[in-house]
Amino acid sequence: MTREREAGMAVWGEIYAALSLQGRVLVILAVAIFLLVLLALLFSAYVVWLRGRSIVRARKLDRLRGSWNHEVLKVLEGGSPDHLLGQVEPRDRVWFLDFLLEYARLLKGPEREAIDRLAAPFLPVIFPQLHNSDPFRRMRAVQVLGFLGLQDHGPRVAEALDDESVLVAMVAARALARQGHPRHLPRILRNLDRFENWSGSYLTGLLASFGPQSSPALRSYLQEGGVPAGVRAVVADALADLHDLESADVAAGILEGGVQGWLMTPTSPKGEESEGIYEAVEGGVHLEISLLYLLSDLGRPEHLSVAHPRLAHPHEAIRGAAVRAVATLGGPADLPRIREALGDPSPWVALKAARGLKVMGERAELEAMARSSGPMARLAQQVLREAG
Repeated sequence: MTREREAGMAVWGEIYAALSLQGRVLVILAVAIFLLVLLALLFSAYVVWLRGRSIVRARKLDRLRGSWNHEVLKVLEGGSPDHLLGQVEPRDRVWFLDFLLEYARLLKGPEREAIDRLAAPFLPVIFPQLHNSDPFRRMRAVQVLGFLGLQDHGPRVAEALDDESVLVAMVAARALARQGHPRHLPRILRNLDRFENWSGSYLTGLLASFGPQSSPALRSYLQEGGVPAGVRAVVADALADLHDLESADVAAGILEGGVQGWLMTPTSPKGEESEGIYEAVEGGVHLEISLLYLLSDLGRPEHLSVAHPRLAHPHEAIRGAAVRAVATLGGPADLPRIREALGDPSPWVALKAARGLKVMGERAELEAMARSSGPMARLAQQVLREAG
């Protein structure tokens, strides 16, 4: 057989050698076209095979979901879960967990606890996915554990905070925040600087979702000088959202000692993106503004001593935050300062001053200003429209 093949190859070689240059080119082109057509046919066959497999899997999943849904409803009505658990084949366990995840997103109370009990025997099947090379598979595994098994597998979810993928770490942080237990908060805080590209208001809500019991840990972290300023700013905003009155003294103490650090997130404090005119240009700007906003919400008149000097700060956003704090905490003696801020070269600071007059009960002054033909008329009209 080998001799026959060698003889055949020799014949083809002789034929190819006898061809002219143009003939050889045509042969090469014909072979290339044949190979391309063959490759296209193979690729088409592969696509058809994938499509067929996808249809078969989808039909099977629809059938399983219909059967599981019927049985899950029985369990939620008080029936025994044994029959349902026996229906789930080993190869279908991941699908079953995904199915239960949809219920877990919608239910609360005893019904939710029943879903968690149904999922518990099957959760070990996704443990290997926590170390998969694909970050999306790791993220999905953390998501399933976070919804269906956080009570028993919280440490595994907490370990995902150190995952090299920021997306996986964020999914873990959200899962731990939903549980609301402050024991996980320190580890989230240590990883918070990894989420610097996420919305500051989102991170603030994440920390605040732990509830008032997290306030002591947040206050302690706010005072740590080695923490990046942007992270401390998010913590300050969370304390303001939690209405933690004790944090006002902490904020005043930090401002009294001077703020150090670098701005990590160029977003406005407390979600005021529409007025966020400052950017990451100098150390501690974001933190200083967040602390002033915290004092505006939770401070007392004795905290004015740290706000007054900042009315003349070179950074316009800090001046604006100081105006807000003085207007909120101050009294009649501070009205001249607010009126002076109306002439600030920054329109944003002037707007803060006009709003400050409204907060301090000087509506009549704003109305007179709105009726005038002076440069502050339109500003006063805007603030009065906001006040209804």
